[in-house]
Amino acid sequence: MVEKTLFSKETQFQETDIGRIPQEWQVTTLSNVAEIRGNRRISNFKQIAFIPMALVPDSHLFAKYEMREKEQVKSYTYCEAGDLLLAKITPSLENGKQGIVPSDISEGVALATTEVFPIRSKGIDTLFLFYVLKFSKFRNKIISSMIGTTGRQRASKEGVERLKVPLPPSYEQRGIVEVLSCVDLAIQKTDEVIAKTERLKKGLMQKLLTEGIGQKEFKETGIGKTPRHWEITKIKSIALDKKGAIKIGPFGSQLKKNELAPEGIKVYGQENVMKNDFALGNRYLTVEKFQTLKGFELYPKDVLITMMGSIGYSTPFPDNVERGIMDSHLIRIQIDKSRILPSFLSRLVNDYGSIRKQIQSMSQGAIMSGLNSQIVKNIRIPLPSIEEQQKIVDVLSIADKRLEVERKQKAKLKRIKQGLMDLLLSGKVRVRVD
Repeated sequence: MVEKTLFSKETQFQETDIGRIPQEWQVTTLSNVAEIRGNRRISNFKQIAFIPMALVPDSHLFAKYEMREKEQVKSYTYCEAGDLLLAKITPSLENGKQGIVPSDISEGVALATTEVFPIRSKGIDTLFLFYVLKFSKFRNKIISSMIGTTGRQRASKEGVERLKVPLPPSYEQRGIVEVLSCVDLAIQKTDEVIAKTERLKKGLMQKLLTEGIGQKEFKETGIGKTPRHWEITKIKSIALDKKGAIKIGPFGSQLKKNELAPEGIKVYGQENVMKNDFALGNRYLTVEKFQTLKGFELYPKDVLITMMGSIGYSTPFPDNVERGIMDSHLIRIQIDKSRILPSFLSRLVNDYGSIRKQIQSMSQGAIMSGLNSQIVKNIRIPLPSIEEQQKIVDVLSIADKRLEVERKQKAKLKRIKQGLMDLLLSGKVRVRVD
């Protein structure tokens, strides 16, 4: 049984280099309780478990691995089951990438990317150290000591070894781990539900956009199989028949200071569309500047598409947000709502495989992919009746609502975990294991 005593009368605190901690705790350097493994040659393996950076988690406890032919692994970091892998390169370190080498690797040995430190605990519980290094208070100390050129900075071995960490009694380390790992397990279960729901949604989308709802006759088209009576058309045919129906924003992310204001007419950009969050951002235009750009004002149900870098993300402009205009990283489509639903068009752009291929093949730019209004106008789309579009959107909305619930639950669990880490790793809340 795990009991928590909040600010127990028996607890006496001490001031230390890492802040206020219980009197029974110690402060030590990581090098006193763990070691960063040196590399070593591996010769007696034909195949071996390999852990690339992509399989080092940013939110789970254990890393994953893939089996590779030993001779194909040219550079590596040696590690063993139970080692803690800590990312050392930007932005992986800042993004929280770290994980424990799983116990089911062959012979207890694995190879990992050279951009991690394999840490073996010798005087501290490995999972307790995992949470210490995950906690921003200590992780930020490592981040602040990174060296190297911008964009390629790395933590140094010496900087990690010098990190000062709290060292509670071993029984209290285990109690803290038990509490935090329960929350991590709940987060992992939520991630599994999210992944399963996303797969379900993807399968539904593919089925509905190739077979429709209740359709029995089909035809092969330039964008794949569709129900026989569906129209295949281009986006320009469903845009309003007036000048400016498909338009690119008037300026980039940089505006002159005298054109900006603390409040006024909001400027929306790529991040708003990619995250489907129109509360983000704090760029506003003066009323005077807005009057010269009023033709770029956004209206409810305008379909927005990102056009630079991360291209082809789409969402309709909501009807309950601040008045605003778009910047030059967005394309706006004012559509004929008697022919297509804004939400249906956005789903096509985001998820329909044939349209994604068209966007990728027609995008331009030697350094950064980009769209323009001419490309968007000529994207070919399937066009069911409005009634069938609505049915498709309604079915997919069920999956969307489930995903929204699970993502909110995950965000809540992560906030709980951060709060618990602050309380438990500082000793403000004590854990006793009976």
